[in-house]
Amino acid sequence: MDEVKYTSNNLKVLEEALSTVIDDLESFYQIGVLEKIYVQAPLPGFSKCEDNYTLHSWYLIIDKTGIYLKQGDDENYRTYHFARRKPIGKLKKFLTINEQDIIFLNNYEKIRENIVKKIESAIENRAGNIESAQRLINKYKKEATIEIELPETINKHTIEVTEENGQKIGTLSFGGISLRIITDASIEFKNKNKNEKIKRK
Repeated sequence: MDEVKYTSNNLKVLEEALSTVIDDLESFYQIGVLEKIYVQAPLPGFSKCEDNYTLHSWYLIIDKTGIYLKQGDDENYRTYHFARRKPIGKLKKFLTINEQDIIFLNNYEKIRENIVKKIESAIENRAGNIESAQRLINKYKKEATIEIELPETINKHTIEVTEENGQKIGTLSFGGISLRIITDASIEFKNKNKNEKIKRK
């Protein structure tokens, strides 16, 4: 590959672009929906930058160790780092411009699209998993049982169970006082004195 020379001002622009892209990539990681972001990185001509680069596909990875490119799925394949993560989590950027960085910048828009799709898919999957879990909670959670001891009286005690917005609401009225129980589960009232049950679902 022909080596293109850049002026000091050219290099400052490229360094700023690389730094901006690294910040952009880190913002995806900080969303926190994936422990590791792993996407294909189309990098035409990248294998010509080093003699030991192969024609294996390159992947962009963002994880707890940093932001880097890797060839293939084998741990022994080559890597090219843009930033390494310090123990406190802050990134140390590598902004010295090589031909690899320029190729990466020129193809960043496509790589970013792959990341956005990956993040959106993960968010959608997470929401679906939480929704399924909530349905299981609502379906199998133990019923609410309230035991009541009331003195013998000629006054009538009323018990009413209604449903609002998918929740059960039990209302016990006695002596001018109302007690409301609100739950996602079923409600069971038990008269402890007479060992009788009044159950509504």
